[in-house]
Amino acid sequence: MKHTTTRTATALTLLLALSGCGFTQPSASPSTATASPKGVAAPTVVPAPAGLTIPGGKAKWLSILPDPNATAWDDSTAVARDYTIAVHTWDTTSDLTDAYAGQRAALWGTSQLQEEQAAYDADQAKGQAYFNQEAVHRAWTSTAITSTGRDGVPSASDQDAITVNWTMTPHRRDNTRAQALSGTDDVLLYRTAAGHWQVQGSSTRQDVQ
Repeated sequence: MKHTTTRTATALTLLLALSGCGFTQPSASPSTATASPKGVAAPTVVPAPAGLTIPGGKAKWLSILPDPNATAWDDSTAVARDYTIAVHTWDTTSDLTDAYAGQRAALWGTSQLQEEQAAYDADQAKGQAYFNQEAVHRAWTSTAITSTGRDGVPSASDQDAITVNWTMTPHRRDNTRAQALSGTDDVLLYRTAAGHWQVQGSSTRQDVQ
């Protein structure tokens, strides 16, 4: 699985006046094979949060996602965390590709990011081997944030870059065992004149399995 949105690693490098060799936040814990925990409720399709429209017109909102209306928009780390959870959370019974998750996550993004996601056909996403494998089992994913960090100092007060370490666990509806994935997202953010942080783009570095 590889996830990249606009203004990725190069922009992140330009954003920060780094000391040392760049992002060094430790990755999340190694992946392990797990069975879907009993009692963990699968997501349901629900209306999008009040006043919001998911870009692209295809993805549906999932009940287990954070609510953008409840996000602490004045906190860049909080925005980056909620965005990252959304990017890695999908349900093969309602999504046709994992790109649907990116379109939902764009609700934490700038207007430009939302416009780009709206113009993108998520059904044509490439690199779907893992998603298709899990679709056989009618799987859905849940995402846990294990830690966050920041290396260096932003070059401007209206810019920030947050490293978000995560573990994504697939839950198979046929109760077979699945392989959890972990990695780090580098999330680039911009602060509006109103003081709200919005995601400009992100890139994923998945842990080696």
